[in-house]
Amino acid sequence: MYLPVINKSVTIIVPTGEEKGTYTSIVHNMNTSELILSKPVSADGNGEITLTDGLQVIVDYQDDKDVPCRFETLVFNPLNENPEWLLLKCPDKIERHQRREEYRIPLCRPVELTIHSKNVAGLMNDLSGGGCSVWLDDTNGLQKGEKVEVSFVLSSPAAGIEPMSIVAEAEAVNVQNRASAVKGAFCSLKFVGMSSDMRQGIMEYIFNRHAIDVALNSVGREIMY
Repeated sequence: MYLPVINKSVTIIVPTGEEKGTYTSIVHNMNTSELILSKPVSADGNGEITLTDGLQVIVDYQDDKDVPCRFETLVFNPLNENPEWLLLKCPDKIERHQRREEYRIPLCRPVELTIHSKNVAGLMNDLSGGGCSVWLDDTNGLQKGEKVEVSFVLSSPAAGIEPMSIVAEAEAVNVQNRASAVKGAFCSLKFVGMSSDMRQGIMEYIFNRHAIDVALNSVGREIMY
């Protein structure tokens, strides 16, 4: 998922303005829209600093695979109940290995594709803010580069319960051969027609799912030890 690891340090870079500089912080928690961090400390030893609300910053860190990652985001005001905390807006994209990559989560969910005016049922394999992959029993002649309409329901407070219908482009259509134990086709789809509200709903759903996974994993580690 490439997100920052809770209780690990991150570097916050302010590229311009009066607060220009490099700071360190610790990730305390995350939710559907924010990262919650400790108050930043100046890398030059000048102590803690309160960053201005709305300030654009760059966050550098290593993910759970120790791979260097970076994203740009905005600062919120510290939480009223604890002035030692700092809020950062959840990023839409992360740079990893110098590539911009979308958050992607595994997701088994019924999906329907309209291919050449025919509705084809399938099963979603994973989802990101920029696309998804699906398993289809019938491709109805779908070829790489062709556009389809993808419809699915996420059923969450973040993404809503109404079906989402998104225009997508087929980036890959891999039909399983007759000798394969898995029948049908595996298709990678890139969303090309989607409103900003719909994208935000998907990203909030993905981020919320990841936050839940992180919390469950933390509880599991506590039980083990």
